[in-house]
Amino acid sequence: MQWPDLISLLQRLYLDVRTFPGDLLRFTADHDGTEVSFGGWPCRSAAGGLWLAVAVKVCPVDRLRARTALVVSATLPIGGLAIAGDQVVLRQTLPLDGLREADLAHALQVLATTAAALHAPAGPHVGMFR
Repeated sequence: MQWPDLISLLQRLYLDVRTFPGDLLRFTADHDGTEVSFGGWPCRSAAGGLWLAVAVKVCPVDRLRARTALVVSATLPIGGLAIAGDQVVLRQTLPLDGLREADLAHALQVLATTAAALHAPAGPHVGMFR
């Protein structure tokens, strides 16, 4: 799959797909009746393959306790915590070569579920936020 193919797939499956200079994109997916906004951008592997990096917001950077967040990030079932501008995001990369619609949908579903779980009142992430 090439980048334009991915954009076409996203436009077919998701809401409000917008592209920006530098191949940045934003789109909205339904997650259990709630619209979740995702950001995405292309990245290359060390071997040169094209990948999609996709991210969902978790919280503003100034609300995060770094040490606890790094410990929590190591336990997440998908992705890892990262900083994008003034936001902490949960990000995951997916290879475009052979990317199937079902794999993309599943990854987005798990990212949204995991990001939401980070705000639950109990669990290993407690203490991650100020």
